[in-house]
Amino acid sequence: MLTEKHSILRTVFTTTTITTTTPTASVDQLVLCSLLVGLKYYEDIESLEQHFTTDSMSYGPPINVAKGFQVQLLSLRNKQKKYLTLRLPHAQFNGLSLNILLDNLSAAYDDNTSHSLAPCAQYSA
Repeated sequence: MLTEKHSILRTVFTTTTITTTTPTASVDQLVLCSLLVGLKYYEDIESLEQHFTTDSMSYGPPINVAKGFQVQLLSLRNKQKKYLTLRLPHAQFNGLSLNILLDNLSAAYDDNTSHSLAPCAQYSA
């Protein structure tokens, strides 16, 4: 539901090369009609900082259909705490939109979606 309301979460980037007398490469931004977002589960995490560093370094930029938006459930070692985390490349949010995305995620998580979720255009510049 969150990806349905926020087109930026369905945004992907592709590279194309136009071959003329001089090959020209470009990066194109596409908004998919739908995007299936899976939940990745990691358990026995010793350090959140180490997990996020390793996870971020293992992904390249979200180009050529590489997924950018990801939801993770993390379970820490020797603790009863679990964390629901969002992995977003910087191209998919900004300081104005992040709070709206998190409010909408919280409403969806609490199944409190009776109020209208704000469309992306509300906070785009």
